[in-house]
Amino acid sequence: MFIKWILFVGFSLFLISGCATTNTGRGFDLVDDFKYAQAIPFLEQGVEEGSKTAAIMLAFIYLSEFQVPVDINKAKGYYETFLALESNYYDQYLDYYLPQVKARILLKDEDRSNDQEATRILRRKNYANFSSSLSLLARCYSFGIGVQKNNYIAHQLYARAMDNERYQASRLHYMWWLSVHPDPQFRHKHNALYLMESSDEFDDEVMAIVYDTYAAVYAVNGQFDKAIEFQKKALSSLEKDMGTYPAYGEWFEGFQARLVSYNQQQAWITD
Repeated sequence: MFIKWILFVGFSLFLISGCATTNTGRGFDLVDDFKYAQAIPFLEQGVEEGSKTAAIMLAFIYLSEFQVPVDINKAKGYYETFLALESNYYDQYLDYYLPQVKARILLKDEDRSNDQEATRILRRKNYANFSSSLSLLARCYSFGIGVQKNNYIAHQLYARAMDNERYQASRLHYMWWLSVHPDPQFRHKHNALYLMESSDEFDDEVMAIVYDTYAAVYAVNGQFDKAIEFQKKALSSLEKDMGTYPAYGEWFEGFQARLVSYNQQQAWITD
């Protein structure tokens, strides 16, 4: 959802020169190009070759809610594979990201009793400037997941996430929830419109999600002609993407439902 949504900003900074000649390196290159689905086969081969980096990357991808539908079982599997694989000196930097994967697994599973543990991880001091963590924690506060619901803190965390991101991931995520959040006290249609109009250009690989978000922003602001226009663009882009990665079809019904809502002059509000 954004110009360059990198799930784990900074991962590429640790890549070793020449890594692109390996399956894991090819996978990283595709992730950098925002082709997550295409990266999966290379990362899977990297795991078979014993790459802990590939395993943790796959766990993130299946928890990302971006391009690849969430698959908690696969995420858990790759997380456990990571733990089982033998470490080497160059894997030490992954210790920073491992708790992030754990937190996301705890939040995505069906056991609500461990959500508090997940938010404790996200609130760690060493993640205070980590945009991905801040954005996820903001959503937890906005819904009261693992923490006491607090809209003020949620808005502050989203603002900090946007200040610390290299790309526009948190911005687009924030725009979405400002438009569709079930709590009217959290929604802020004018701020969502401002963020949309002040965004930079987005990459082709994420346009289905971008158009879907723009449509939601227009709809909550009562601009239903624009909402319908952009939701149709979202559906067209998604259908095209499904030709490359059929699993995208999991989102098709939701995209269609939003178009129906906008045709009925109704904004899309989540449950």
